[in-house]
Amino acid sequence: MNSFRLRLEWWALLAASIGCLWLLQTSDTTQRLDNQLFDFGSALARPAVPDDIAIVTIDDRSIAELGVWPWPRALHGEVIDRLTEAGARAIILDVLILDESDPEDLAQLVSSVERNGNVFLPHSFTASPDSATGSMALMPVTSLAEKAKGVGHVVAEPDADGVLRRFEMEYSLDGADYPHLAKVLVSAIGSSEIAVPERPVVPVLPVGSFTELPVAELLAAENPPEFLRDTIVFIGATAQGMGDRYSVAAGNVGLMSGVETQANLVNTLMSQSWIETVPAWIALAIGALAIFLLFTGFRLLSPRASFMLTLGLAAFIAVLSLAALLAGKLWFAPAATVIVLLFAYPFWSWRRLTYVSSYLEQEAARLFEEPASGEGAAGTDVLSRQTARLQSLVGSVKQSRDFVRQVIEASPDAIFVLDTDSVVVMANSHGGQLLPSVSTLDKPVFSEVLIMEKARREADADELQTADGRTFLVARAPFPAAETDGDAISAGLPQGGEILALRDITNIRQIENERQQMLEFLSHDMRTPQAAIIALTRKVSLAGEARDMVRRIRSQAERTMKLADDFVQLARLDHTSITPEDTDLGALIEEACDRAFTQAEAANIDIVQHLPEDPCFVHVDGSLIARMMDNLIGNAIKYCAAKDTIEVTLDCCAADHAILVVSDSGPGFPPERLADPFARFGAHATHAGPSAGLGLTLVKKAVDVHEGTIGVDSVKGEGTTFTITLPK
Repeated sequence: MNSFRLRLEWWALLAASIGCLWLLQTSDTTQRLDNQLFDFGSALARPAVPDDIAIVTIDDRSIAELGVWPWPRALHGEVIDRLTEAGARAIILDVLILDESDPEDLAQLVSSVERNGNVFLPHSFTASPDSATGSMALMPVTSLAEKAKGVGHVVAEPDADGVLRRFEMEYSLDGADYPHLAKVLVSAIGSSEIAVPERPVVPVLPVGSFTELPVAELLAAENPPEFLRDTIVFIGATAQGMGDRYSVAAGNVGLMSGVETQANLVNTLMSQSWIETVPAWIALAIGALAIFLLFTGFRLLSPRASFMLTLGLAAFIAVLSLAALLAGKLWFAPAATVIVLLFAYPFWSWRRLTYVSSYLEQEAARLFEEPASGEGAAGTDVLSRQTARLQSLVGSVKQSRDFVRQVIEASPDAIFVLDTDSVVVMANSHGGQLLPSVSTLDKPVFSEVLIMEKARREADADELQTADGRTFLVARAPFPAAETDGDAISAGLPQGGEILALRDITNIRQIENERQQMLEFLSHDMRTPQAAIIALTRKVSLAGEARDMVRRIRSQAERTMKLADDFVQLARLDHTSITPEDTDLGALIEEACDRAFTQAEAANIDIVQHLPEDPCFVHVDGSLIARMMDNLIGNAIKYCAAKDTIEVTLDCCAADHAILVVSDSGPGFPPERLADPFARFGAHATHAGPSAGLGLTLVKKAVDVHEGTIGVDSVKGEGTTFTITLPK
């Protein structure tokens, strides 16, 4: 296949794809998908619920209490008077008043409208009586319209799917222009900077978002509600069977009264949050550019990368449409572009696969039999060039497979390859020596081999013990089934499974057992004589130097036992996990201070607590945090002088962490210790002499295992402050 034909087919498919894009965009084929995406995006782009727009509803309760509809015009005037008294900024009487019946009632309504001065009235359109297809404006009563602040139409036309999304801001009829009532209102009371578009798309708030007040409740109230002051108030029907109702896309498609749709429109215009539809040529240009990029990728990328590019561009167009909607209040329909992108890939793949299918059939038959001849095929895209390379690679496949076998055989570990049924399909010599039954059984199942060799391994355990007492670490690596044909299956290749590598860790386990025995010795056998020494020294009553000698013996014994305890705790933290639970950190601090009270009182040192009134629950290991507090407070008491003060502060205000501060007014850290305050057996240049303790090391370890942080601020001669942050 020469390069000219490839280029010709590439251009032909590109032109066909752009032509399909144009056809889809100029028809209604993808409108349903576009509307679903638009409704989802517009629900995210809708403005905030306003506090300066309210609806006075003519609801079922008001009909029941004030009488059947229609109401006297004087009653409408009374509603307007109450709103005037409430200080409403503007009033929209969403009721068509078209005739002059009952002049006295009408006069009262006109008077109420005139007194307010900011009442807006709707009008509609009707069929012209002298024309079969013509229309004419249906205006309110002249005397009423003259006193109104403005008059505008309230016609709403849903889209083809019956959902109301757009509003016509101006109708032209018989040479006259009729603006929408919302446009009239915004022009009268809104900012002069609001340039209302011709057909804005309104992101509708959910039904019931606006503050509503029934007419009956407004008239019955002794004083008008305060929330009506400086508010744009709509008066309209919401009762069953009255007024218009439209399907709107407020998150989910639902019915909304006509007066609430008008309130949504005014809110959108006042907040300038309407959505505009981009011109059709821009949407076509965006789609054509995406298709051109995709076809460029077809020429430059591998099939897999081309597939990922297809999905990526389709997702990008959909996301771009939503991003333009959310960020720029602009909408272009993406469904046509996405469909063309998704269908372009299989068509292009079909063209390429037609070219290579005959060659691959010939070479696949020789894949496991003989090397390739070395002749290849030429091409201008990635797949055709890969096909040209395939002929030279076929001969090396068998060598590569033999090389893999040699690598497995040379491994120092026992290796077993299992299929999906746990049958051992391959094992190296180390594996055959470890489990000889593998080579004697026909299709040996690994679990059955372990039984025959009397090896112990719990289900899904990572260790295996053989009959002679050796321990092996079991490393597992599953591999998925490859896309292979009949020749590969006949060659004995497993269709998925796992690889097991057994490494001898007998010596490591022996060392761990010895280490555990040492810990047991320190934690029990070494503690027992120290505890006995301490108990004996407490019973001895001597005087003079002998008494001082006994005190020193007891001090060293206590110190030795503390070292043993800390060492055991550190060792266990290195090899065991903690068991955190929700714990009141303030209670732990109080208990730690209580435990240290006797020691602090004997040293004439005050411990001051600054704890929050409410419990501070943190997910920690309570016993470990308690030991950490004992070490911090005990160290502070140990190195502070008489009449010094130790302060313990807990700050639990942050949402994700708690801060614990332990500070003292002692001698502070010497410079050589401050460089690494948490080192084991660090030196102290204080009156207490050099330290060989593990207390601060245990404190640091306790903070680390809780994924917290600890800092030290120390000034020699002024005191030391530990600041610990623990995640909640």
